[in-house]
Amino acid sequence: ALCWFSKILKLLGDHRNRPSVQVQFLPPGVALRDVQDMKIVLERLLDVFSKVEVKADRLGHTSLSDDGLVCVTHVDRVFGWLQLTRTQCMSCKQVSERTTLPKSVILTFCLKVSECKSCTVNDLYIDSLLPQEEVLPCSHCVGLTSHQLSSRLATTPQHLIMWLDRSSVNETVLVDVEEDLSLPGLVNLRLVSVVYKARRSDGIGCYSCVCRGPMDGWWYFE
Repeated sequence: ALCWFSKILKLLGDHRNRPSVQVQFLPPGVALRDVQDMKIVLERLLDVFSKVEVKADRLGHTSLSDDGLVCVTHVDRVFGWLQLTRTQCMSCKQVSERTTLPKSVILTFCLKVSECKSCTVNDLYIDSLLPQEEVLPCSHCVGLTSHQLSSRLATTPQHLIMWLDRSSVNETVLVDVEEDLSLPGLVNLRLVSVVYKARRSDGIGCYSCVCRGPMDGWWYFE
């Protein structure tokens, strides 16, 4: 990542401005319309980093029970995590568990419709652990049956990137972001930064962020 940003700065020289960075140095596969969605840009950027690591043979392998040997890059080592999914057939009650390495290193939370006017990140994570129903093949019943699925993080990444999906909920619901986050079964996490997305009157999205600085002070960037 540092090499990539260093290359951008050298190419830009003294002509640094936001439009030139956005237009000329987007990761491959990211269109101009995607600049307004930083989740897409970040996912594509990290994907580029992973492919560069694989091409340079800077990678390792880990063994997962169902997927065999899985390729692991530095991106996975820093931002990735193992996910444990528990499945139970509602007909025969057979339970199975599977550990996977998710393709995306961004943990997405869906803000559900409720009467609450505010919630915390811990609340969102607990909600994500609730079982969901899905029709899947059952080896014991030999056919498609209803299953309950629940997934959770089985390991704690060095840096956990979380994204809040507000697409189906009123944007006035407040989310309190804890400075020190304690999620069930994970190592305690400390907040480093928060990125805010706002929408101007002309419909164009804009971003601002707050980052932890020296002496634990918070720095605001527009």
